[in-house]
Amino acid sequence: MVNSPSSQKSGYQRATVPVKRMIAGVLLGRLLRRVVVSNHVWIVAFHRVDDLAYPNPLTCGITQFEECCELLARTFRVVPLSQQLDRLGREDCGGTLSITFDDGYLDNFEHAAPILERLGLPATFFVATGFIGTDAVAWWDRELPDTPKWMSWDQVRSLHSRGFDIGCHTVNHADLGSLAEKDAERELLESRQRLCRELNTEIDLFAYPYGGPEHMNAENLLIVKNSGLRCSLSCHGGVNAINSDPFSLRRIPINSAGGETAKDIAYHLLRNMAPL
Repeated sequence: MVNSPSSQKSGYQRATVPVKRMIAGVLLGRLLRRVVVSNHVWIVAFHRVDDLAYPNPLTCGITQFEECCELLARTFRVVPLSQQLDRLGREDCGGTLSITFDDGYLDNFEHAAPILERLGLPATFFVATGFIGTDAVAWWDRELPDTPKWMSWDQVRSLHSRGFDIGCHTVNHADLGSLAEKDAERELLESRQRLCRELNTEIDLFAYPYGGPEHMNAENLLIVKNSGLRCSLSCHGGVNAINSDPFSLRRIPINSAGGETAKDIAYHLLRNMAPL
């Protein structure tokens, strides 16, 4: 989906674990928050939150996820993605971070949402509508020892009623970079229409499936812009300038492949700004 396991892992391994944690511990102090964090707009992306396939490039362990959320709450001003979009171009946008999830896994409802609520953190769940309420097995999950399950529509509605944002992620988790224009348009419009109908509200947030540069192209980005959606998010790492284009926002994927502590997560966030 996002970066390959080997490419994500290699980025972590450029420094030893003790060195990574020492760097993160120093930079996570007041200097980082004032100079680095406050001058950028941050978005992080999770996929699964469970202990079934841990460590895994798309999975964050339950305890690790809670520690990560506590770190994010201490270091950033965590706001809903919709509010972050409202503030783009304004000075008070700097230092904000939004938490997002992709695909629509059941563990998002069972494990992630209760932790977020306990910590008072908002989040956006981007769901592939064709997976919700089904027993479908995504191709990237076929080799896992325990097949992850998807949320039901009642559970998606529950998240929405509890104040979480829901966003589009196409119908079939489509690679929009390789689809013909008419097929890309169908994936976008049908997923948005289904979400609007199921949740009885307007849906205007969108994140690209897979999320790499090769999974986007200019023609299909134009479809996103003309469809009534207000943003498009990638998932290949990097932070955003305060005045970023809402249709070119970067997200930092977080998983369990590079370590298990909050300082490992902190080091990963810093690496997404510049090589260390």
